[in-house]
Amino acid sequence: MKKLLILAVVFITSCSTVTYRMSVDPSLPTQIENRIRTNLVKQYTNYQIWQLEADMVGMVESEHCRKNQRDYDVKTDYLISVLKVKTQKLGGNGLVYDSCEVREPGALCYTHTKCRGMAYVVHND
Repeated sequence: MKKLLILAVVFITSCSTVTYRMSVDPSLPTQIENRIRTNLVKQYTNYQIWQLEADMVGMVESEHCRKNQRDYDVKTDYLISVLKVKTQKLGGNGLVYDSCEVREPGALCYTHTKCRGMAYVVHND
């Protein structure tokens, strides 16, 4: 019985020194916030926004510099989601996507992609 008690005490004290560590991406909270912001903004056409009589908040832009040929190429959907995040940060809930322009090799970028849109506050949808 004495051995069992000693064994239990050793087991309990040895477990108290074990620590658990979990690796979490430090940008995860920002990614979650941006996902929420993106879901709060709806994309419209110019005609739809005109019919809704929405109020313009301002122009939004997003861009990506592809440093070299081996670097990943960004998808337009990602750049549009950045436009939605910027729209929401301006207080808007509607986006009219204008265009994305891809410029060929330059001094700093292998390709440079820039997207534009207009942010709106839509009152009745």
